[in-house]
Amino acid sequence: LNPWFDRDLSIAGRVVYRGCVLLSKPKRGNADKMGGGPARSGDVVVLLLQHDKQHGSYGLIINKPTPCEMGDFTDKLPGFASSAIHFGGEGHAQGQGHAVNRELHTLHTYPWLSKAEEVVDGIYLGADLREAQALAAAGKVHSGDFKFYYSAQIWGPGELEKEMGHGRWIAAACHRELLVKPAYAWERPLWRTLVDLIGGKVALMGREHSGEL
Repeated sequence: LNPWFDRDLSIAGRVVYRGCVLLSKPKRGNADKMGGGPARSGDVVVLLLQHDKQHGSYGLIINKPTPCEMGDFTDKLPGFASSAIHFGGEGHAQGQGHAVNRELHTLHTYPWLSKAEEVVDGIYLGADLREAQALAAAGKVHSGDFKFYYSAQIWGPGELEKEMGHGRWIAAACHRELLVKPAYAWERPLWRTLVDLIGGKVALMGREHSGEL
């Protein structure tokens, strides 16, 4: 078995929990014809950060880097000036009550940083960036171990369950390498890599979506 995935979870495909990844499941045929925006179609991978009945769910799209870098928006974090900013999600519908709509989110590998909260084994959400900058300047942390995401993908109570019931997402266990390995190091795009690893009908879906069938 591939250590990145819990085979039972990958087969079930609908069991979601904090720290799993959700892979978008495109409709048959040309994925570009799907409606609903970039996080409801195409080759999206979401790291789920919260999932409960009362508050709903939210996560970060982890495979959509933008052309923007941290240095385009601030000169106070020179150690991260060349760090890419990823598109984290579409925000939320009016009135959902979440406070993570248009914020900058940070994932990294340093458990001892202030505000760090473990979400996957060895991966932490949140950091005091002024502290991180000072540590980077002193050579105590590496900028490549940080990833930045603007906004988040958010579902109100019951919304993700409904989408899972409609077959829009495939759930799989997450491994830290998915989050720390740079995009250029993957032989194929991340979404395609993951569906190939899951195998079976899911891998066939990926081949069809990529125009190989």
